[in-house]
Amino acid sequence: MSNFYEDWLSQSERVEQLIQEAPRVAREKELKWVQTRQDARAALMIAPEAGFPTAGSVLMKAEIPVGWHTGAHLHGEEFGDRLFNNSRTSLSLAKNRKLCFIESSL
Repeated sequence: MSNFYEDWLSQSERVEQLIQEAPRVAREKELKWVQTRQDARAALMIAPEAGFPTAGSVLMKAEIPVGWHTGAHLHGEEFGDRLFNNSRTSLSLAKNRKLCFIESSL
């Protein structure tokens, strides 16, 4: 029967081996591109899905061409309330608390 300390040691050895065998360079020609609501093209560069072991972070490359309109989206860690667009491209938080104002040239 193993104990937590033996489990930690064996997991540490497994992680070290994984890191030793992991790729060192992300090559653009090997990227797998997809179109998303936010980007015309996006690809994971450094991520477990791309063969790079990480501690939870990822690095991606995105292309947003001139004139492209990204999809409306929220960053939940930044705002507790729901963000929405009102007239004149002003961004506000729910309950009419002003967040910022963005002038539109359109």
